[in-house]
Amino acid sequence: MINKMPYLALFFLILVSKGVGQFQFSVSTNQSYESNPFRFVNDEASWIADYNFNLQYDFDLFLISYQGGYSSFAQFSDRNFYQQQFAGFKRSDSYEMGFYFQNRINNQSYSFYDYATSSIYFNKRFNPEYLVVFINADAAYNNYNELQDLNHFLLSGLIKLQKSFETRSTIIAGLSLKYKYYLNTLATEQESASIQYSILGNGYGQGGPGMRGRQYPGMGYSDSLGVFISQIPALSVGQLNWYVRLAQSVFDVTGFAVQYSQSILTDGNNRDLAGLTYNYADESQFFDDPMGYEQKTFGVEVTQILPAIIQLKAGYYYTHKDYAVQNRYVDDVTLDEQQLRSDDRNIMWLALLKRFNFHILGGQFLTASLDFQKLINKSNSYFYNYKNTSLNFGLTLEF
Repeated sequence: MINKMPYLALFFLILVSKGVGQFQFSVSTNQSYESNPFRFVNDEASWIADYNFNLQYDFDLFLISYQGGYSSFAQFSDRNFYQQQFAGFKRSDSYEMGFYFQNRINNQSYSFYDYATSSIYFNKRFNPEYLVVFINADAAYNNYNELQDLNHFLLSGLIKLQKSFETRSTIIAGLSLKYKYYLNTLATEQESASIQYSILGNGYGQGGPGMRGRQYPGMGYSDSLGVFISQIPALSVGQLNWYVRLAQSVFDVTGFAVQYSQSILTDGNNRDLAGLTYNYADESQFFDDPMGYEQKTFGVEVTQILPAIIQLKAGYYYTHKDYAVQNRYVDDVTLDEQQLRSDDRNIMWLALLKRFNFHILGGQFLTASLDFQKLINKSNSYFYNYKNTSLNFGLTLEF
């Protein structure tokens, strides 16, 4: 499938260039350098290349789309993976409803990352006299090929209010509720509060909580990695999230925004993975599930339109997280069974974006982006003190 991607992209490109009007097609690539993409305690850098395409066809009554993306890690080739999504939806000016199916395919060494998600959703926009109201409802089934204990249904609902003023100020407030129900009951209250798995490692990484022995990168050593799923008896977990955002246009070409958000666990416990291996930023659903902790986040953003309609954005976000079931590691061996993990995360970023008209081979627009990000995570748990610096260049071509 992965090997056929360039041929599929070329085929659809030819269709679009010949004037098949119902097709919309885009291809994109992101080339980035990250000093610590897998969030090790000690940095290990890698060049990362992402290649993506998106095809959409309009049937008038509804639309269908297919998206595919391949991620390649120069220094960690076993971590390469392909991700795809098929979707069908119907939209108008005031609503959108649809479904999607997505899955991820990994190399054999990391097949435990394989998963599939099926979801249906509905979005609606209301325009009363004084404000704009958005509502969203979503139901999803998530299936993990090898980590069956994590299979679950996820229900979520959101309401968002938006109010604009003559002072060019906008206030946005949102409230959401999520409910996760696990499908497998593998332990009783009388049994241990955790279940251990063994999954073959490939020698990458520097060990981690629950791992048997210490691994050293590049030495080809493999061992079984201990995987602990905490609080197995719990069948469900609920979470309440809310946020408020204030945006202000200072001048015609300058904007400023501040935002505060908070999440609260309402009942139950998340089945939290600990120790499997270090994860890439896009793999947080496995090892840093947002429903596994309570958090408070504060952020500021500045947007500036430069000459030649180049968009410059800068931002800073601070997040404090208290984990519900993860105990902290005092060092790389000692587990503190009395105190839970707590993190403070700081993210600073700067981005440039420019969109060009592009009328070659049936193209319409070419978007170029350049962004820099600095991440610092401080934790009372040994394995989660890490830093990452990333520089990313992206190109997107729309047909």
